[in-house]
Amino acid sequence: MSLKYANAMQGGADVSPHISIRSAPAATKSFAIVMDDETPPCGLGARACVHWNVFNVPATMKTVDENHRLAIIQGVRVGPVTGSTFTGYIGPNPPNAHTYKMTVYALKDASTVTAQAPRYTRSQFEAAYKSVILDQMTWTGRFEPQSK
Repeated sequence: MSLKYANAMQGGADVSPHISIRSAPAATKSFAIVMDDETPPCGLGARACVHWNVFNVPATMKTVDENHRLAIIQGVRVGPVTGSTFTGYIGPNPPNAHTYKMTVYALKDASTVTAQAPRYTRSQFEAAYKSVILDQMTWTGRFEPQSK
């Protein structure tokens, strides 16, 4: 994982990653993005630390540029990260090596998440929205703090 995607406290810039969706089911109406961390002290499943939640991304948006301001798109919902009211992307800031998973979900509904500030781990989102998930793809990245 490149340092620019890490938290500023790790010397990074909290830049959200570029996402390119090359194929999605024909019935896709929207996308959701969930990035979390299950490495201790974060927990597994519903206890994971949330680093990025984006919902109701239009299906026509097949590319999300680095650091894209998704919250300004009408209907898109961006949720808060673990332990904060900050909404948006927050990069890795672990005390030791951690593994991060980012999943993009293809959904059959356009405005699936209606809450103003939803926060879901991957397991919570999958449980809550399993009836509208058409497909999903998960990327795994590992971040290890620089020695100081």
